[in-house]
Amino acid sequence: MGGDSGASREYAGRDQPFEHERERLTELARQLDPHTQRAMRGCGLAIGWHCLEIGAAVGSMSRWLAEQVGPEGRIVACDIDTRFLNELELPNLEVRQLDVRSDALEPERFDLAYCRTLLLHLPEPVEALRNMLAALKPGGWLLVQEPDVGSISAENLDHPEAEAFSRSSHKLYRWLRDNDVFDPYLGRRLRGFLEDLALEAIGCDATTQIVRGGSPEVKLAIRTLAAMEPLLRARGALSEAELALLYRLYRDPGFGHVNSVQFAAWGRKPTH
Repeated sequence: MGGDSGASREYAGRDQPFEHERERLTELARQLDPHTQRAMRGCGLAIGWHCLEIGAAVGSMSRWLAEQVGPEGRIVACDIDTRFLNELELPNLEVRQLDVRSDALEPERFDLAYCRTLLLHLPEPVEALRNMLAALKPGGWLLVQEPDVGSISAENLDHPEAEAFSRSSHKLYRWLRDNDVFDPYLGRRLRGFLEDLALEAIGCDATTQIVRGGSPEVKLAIRTLAAMEPLLRARGALSEAELALLYRLYRDPGFGHVNSVQFAAWGRKPTH
């Protein structure tokens, strides 16, 4: 990563108002949960499993996992910011304030360890995965889900503002990556990470969609852009015209674009 952004890849959501950030994370969960649930079922999720969730956010997947594993199972839902998890009161679910980069996890305890939209914020994502892997039982599954914005482009390439939209979008994303704010292109690297960890039965899939201005998916992008706007303006990441164009097209129901790709990758810890 290049440059000194004044940002240290810390979770910026802690600085956002409570309800604003909860609404943003709730909408993100609504969009991502179906893909995550399919991937977990593909790993063989079953009654009695012990599961570790790192970066549990508003706890939507924690609740779902608690239902899937039943009273015989156990869910440990971790986040550095647990303010949205404190309402979870389920007998087979434990909430922990935890930083996966530095805090200890029980060794070889879990059947499934999972994180989503977390690694892109970490300067050393593989180290976090190593810590999660150490918490897995032999034969346990590591599941990771991250976005990749490389696909983002206008639905209609003949639209008069298609090129400007693509250019402004990727100027923004490259700036975020190059200035070490977070890596919005991380998703494409997930399979390689799991290969480097020498996992078995590695799999990877991805999903995306066409979204239109004003849709819930694009309103989430507006919220995210608005949260970053003070930093972007202070550092001159985008011009006023480029910011205005993104906001205008995000709000225009007549403008569609290919959304980011959501990658999921999984692998099994060797038993020997």
